[in-house]
Parts: sequence; structure tokens; C-alpha cells
Amino acid sequence: NTVGKLHFDPFDNLLVQLAGSKTFRLADPSRNERFLEGHMREAELETIGEVVPRLRNLQAHTLNVSLPPVRFLKHKLTESTSMVHSPIDLMNLTKSAERYPTAAEITFMDCTVHAGEAIFVPSFYWHEVTSSPSNPTTYPLQDWTLSDTEVLSQEIQIAFNLAINHWFAPLYNKEFPCS
Repeated sequence: NTVGKLHFDPFDNLLVQLAGSKTFRLADPSRNERFLEGHMREAELETIGEVVPRLRNLQAHTLNVSLPPVRFLKHKLTESTSMVHSPIDLMNLTKSAERYPTAAEITFMDCTVHAGEAIFVPSFYWHEVTSSPSNPTTYPLQDWTLSDTEVLSQEIQIAFNLAINHWFAPLYNKEFPCS
């Protein structure tokens, strides 16, 4: 499972779940000050080491060849902010309230979206999302590298989470839910 921590999006969001599930913990957006809103600045990254040759040479891993490490470094911070987050953990609201007393005033509801279902999340609605994988599915895997006539057949089990989001301009501006 993965968790997208408490945040809001400045756009209306329509999410269609294709595989796995997502549990949205949606919090009442009135009285925004309870969430201790923080803005994360965007960063540009740079790499040290070669990324593309490592990806192209996947056989090096199976041959136990040592590859040079690739590191990603923050190159610089930009002036724009892309994400609005809160330090409050909706999954453990009691503990958050010990450190951030306003957290005790937050009300929320849970909504789980399964494969084939959709959810609409209005802009500026605070939410935390837990993604869970699908049940494992077995897929045949063939390795044609032995020779032109020999085929090594294997199976692999994969469990994944897949959804499509569409963000669009909100019907109301930010003042609407907070006025």
C-alpha cells in the first residue's frame, strides 16, 4: 500500500480506478486554518551517472556486472509551488492532535473506490489517499534468449494499482468553500 499524504488540489478531480483500489479520506474544507497549510516548492533535478545506458543494459544485472551508481540531486528550487500539504496525519488523527491541537477539530469521511468505479473530488477539498494493489494475476513469461528453437517458459505474478485522473478548472474559486 502507498499513501498520498494530506493535501488539496486547486483543480476539480475525476478519478477512474482501473485496477486495485484507493481509499480517499476526505476532510471538510471549511476553516482551512485547522490543516496548517504548507506549500512545497518545485525542484529541478540533475543526475550524476548515466541513466539511459543502465536502463538499456538490463542483462548486466543478470550477469552480475557491477554498474556505476546513479544519483539524483536537487539542482535548484523554483519560485512556483506545486503541492499544498498538511503535517496532519488523518490516518492517526489522535497522535496528530497531540502535536497540532487544531487537528482534533477535523472531521472526515472515508470512500473506497474499486476497479470500475469513479470518484469526483472537488477542488480545495483536503484528502489523503491510500492505494492498494489488485489481487495478484499470473502472466506467462517467455525467454527467447536460449536459442532460436528453445523457449524457457515461466510465469510471473503481478499485483498493481492503476487509475486515471482528469483535473479540470473548478466551478468555484477558492473563496467558495472557505467563506
